[in-house]
Amino acid sequence: MQRRVHSRASVSWKPASFSGCRTTVPARCSSAQMLGIFGLPIPDEFLLTVAGALIREGHLPIGWTLLAAIAGAFSGITLSYVVGRTIGTATLHQVVHVSDASFGLAQRWFHRYGRWLLMFGYYISGRRGTALALAAGSAPLQYREFALFAHALGAVIWCLSFLTFRST
Repeated sequence: MQRRVHSRASVSWKPASFSGCRTTVPARCSSAQMLGIFGLPIPDEFLLTVAGALIREGHLPIGWTLLAAIAGAFSGITLSYVVGRTIGTATLHQVVHVSDASFGLAQRWFHRYGRWLLMFGYYISGRRGTALALAAGSAPLQYREFALFAHALGAVIWCLSFLTFRST
């Protein structure tokens, strides 16, 4: 059952039993983020947009929700990186089925532009986290450099932009 609150500026909603969920919702957000970034069909952008709206309405705490979203993004993309590092280029090359020349060109291209793709790739819908992190792990891109671009720059900026975006 939902209770509607009317105001002159906007109409908002609040589920009747939402008051006890201030800590469990961010934790679930973290798990969903991790699985979505890793490659399961979970709409990460929609999840963060709804969480941002709930923060704006005062239903979720921004600190815990932001921490949960970033932790989920970190863990999901790191899991993909570890899988890419573990399976290596030989296995990836066999699975993708491209010529040696094309695969070499893709590897050189990733060495040149891949760091920036890790940073801005969060904004590309689809399996961005899985594909980019697998490529980074198999490139091989050292974990320290991967973490700088994928975690410190990419995930934090992506989560902040969705959770703090305000429409007027």
